[in-house]
Amino acid sequence: MPKRFVCIEPSYLWFFRINSKSVWEPNYLLRYDECKPVLEWDSYAELAGIAPIADAAHLVASGDVEELGEFPPLVMAGLLDAALQAKTLTGREKRILAERLKIESR
Repeated sequence: MPKRFVCIEPSYLWFFRINSKSVWEPNYLLRYDECKPVLEWDSYAELAGIAPIADAAHLVASGDVEELGEFPPLVMAGLLDAALQAKTLTGREKRILAERLKIESR
């Protein structure tokens, strides 16, 4: 199964990696019942850092990635809030994600 990612900041093409198990701390539980049909089971977003995806802009623009859909706004708000609490992100990353949280919470 290919790795899955969640886009947390589309303007910067920032992503968190998604795992089916709680492998890396800190992480955020993404419940299947709140995220279907995007997820097929409970999963965990890794908050250890923004996942580098080489040529992400090109992959998205060319359709070389399979977009599975969008998480509901409450799930995204919870994920972004958890990211703001994580000690693993930089101050700049947190400021940008705080702005994204304002947008998602509207």
